[in-house]
Amino acid sequence: MAAEPLVAIAPAAGIHTHIVDLPEFPTAKSTKDIDAAAVIQQWLHKFEEVLSIGDASRLKEVLHEECWWRDALALTWDLRTLHGLDKVREMLDGKLEKLGESPTQPPPQSKKTVY
Repeated sequence: MAAEPLVAIAPAAGIHTHIVDLPEFPTAKSTKDIDAAAVIQQWLHKFEEVLSIGDASRLKEVLHEECWWRDALALTWDLRTLHGLDKVREMLDGKLEKLGESPTQPPPQSKKTVY
């Protein structure tokens, strides 16, 4: 079954029609046999592996070409939103080697509690 094109009309500026071909995705047979936690853990493991190597060119192994990135203070303390793998790679290039061996793991907790 072919995807229906999306048609947008902007009447304020006259009638302009834009046809956008939407991608086709295979119909899922069943999600009952999918262990979502295992899928997430597998992706996070691969993501951490790519980050710990320190080579931003390997981000294509875990991020889509049209990805969106908002660090939210997790890796770089950079609050910008970036669109596209090239921009994410450019931003992280040179910063990855500073992240250490386990960039997605929190530092070990101190035995001393501060109130």
